[in-house]
Amino acid sequence: MKSHNRLPAAGLCLLIGCALLAGCSRSNSESRSIIMAAPPASTYRAEEDADSAENAPVPEDPAPSWQVASRNLGSVYTGTEAGCYTLLNHTDGSAELVFFDYEALTMSTPLRDEAAQNGATGSLPGIYGGATLAWADGLYLFNQRSTDGLMAGLGEEAQASVLRVDSEKGITASAVLPMNLSIRQSGIVLGDGGAHLYFIAEDNAPEEGVQDVLIELDCAAMEYAELYRFDIGYEHTIEGYWENGPLICATTALPATDDPSFNDIWSNRAYILYKHGLYSGSREVVMSWSQGLPTNVHNNMLYYFQPEDGNLYAQNADTGEAGVLASGLAPEDYIVAQIQPMLDGLVRLQFSTNQGRTIFNYTINPDTSEVGQPSTKDLGDNVSVLAEAPAFFLVRSGDKWVNKDLVDQSGSIPGTVGGTSGNFVSLPEYALIAKADYWAGNRQFTPVSDLIYGD
Repeated sequence: MKSHNRLPAAGLCLLIGCALLAGCSRSNSESRSIIMAAPPASTYRAEEDADSAENAPVPEDPAPSWQVASRNLGSVYTGTEAGCYTLLNHTDGSAELVFFDYEALTMSTPLRDEAAQNGATGSLPGIYGGATLAWADGLYLFNQRSTDGLMAGLGEEAQASVLRVDSEKGITASAVLPMNLSIRQSGIVLGDGGAHLYFIAEDNAPEEGVQDVLIELDCAAMEYAELYRFDIGYEHTIEGYWENGPLICATTALPATDDPSFNDIWSNRAYILYKHGLYSGSREVVMSWSQGLPTNVHNNMLYYFQPEDGNLYAQNADTGEAGVLASGLAPEDYIVAQIQPMLDGLVRLQFSTNQGRTIFNYTINPDTSEVGQPSTKDLGDNVSVLAEAPAFFLVRSGDKWVNKDLVDQSGSIPGTVGGTSGNFVSLPEYALIAKADYWAGNRQFTPVSDLIYGD
């Protein structure tokens, strides 16, 4: 662990965390007037520890060129302009790197292909299915600590770690976290242009409960430092960024599902999104809200749908400017509203009625206020976007039947194995689709050739 001055933990507990869905909406030109909106009143306060020096200098926060290295720490796909990476898990706890090559239109295992020349397997050991991939001028694998690995007595292999992976050489460097830390499997991984990565780890050691820790990873040295320890009793995720640091969302932690208080705490969860000074630890609330409000953070923008007035709002975390982005989209009988993760630079707002049987989808361009009503449902229920390139999406386009022996021998991509029929199992097919065709619901797929299982 790299030496670093740990900043004092905040004194009072935060309310919150982030149930940030992503959404789409339409806006009228009249509703585009931007207003200055003060954050709602909140019980949130930031206080220094009593034992901190009163006159200690406050570290200066940088203003780098922020980038999102991974938009979802629960996802196993990460895309670049050249292609998309994912993992092929094996039953022995190892995994293989899979690459979707956009130019060659192939899906292959580059490490296996390279290792075949010298008799090696090309697999990554000790993964145990708990990994996430991120891209920041290179490929990084966030390997979650595994119960399977711990039971097997695998020592460091069972500890959470961040691995730097080369598509030809395999693992080239690693930063292994101590046994008490695990990687929080939600929120994003933030980068500052290739020098550092930032993420949240959970410390399971404190007797009072799990404590979240903001981690800085030096990408060159592959050494980590603890930047900040958050309040115990709350869950914290990185949801975006502002000029001088991450946007943190904190939420009251939930008890075990069999706890009598679970339903009450879930129903009354409160959330606070705030600007966190990277090194100073300063905190400034952007907005607070209660359970059930549809929200989404994309980079430095917060989007939220207000059921009371039927408006979709946008708020800039850097400037505080906020205003109505769209209005009049909600059907009268809708039951659930969701803001889904942004695609193609568009906010996506979804309404469901009749217990979810009828869905209304809208897209809105946050720069021009142009509203669309995409026909993506015409693509079929099994089509889902896995990664985005400038002109097209990588999608799961359908399913195919593969001999079960092939899958047993080579493993499977997490969440992809479907039904079985005799000696065959259902696996996904992959394709590229132009963005215009995707939004129009045109099934104009360019198939990706499967070099692992065969087409």
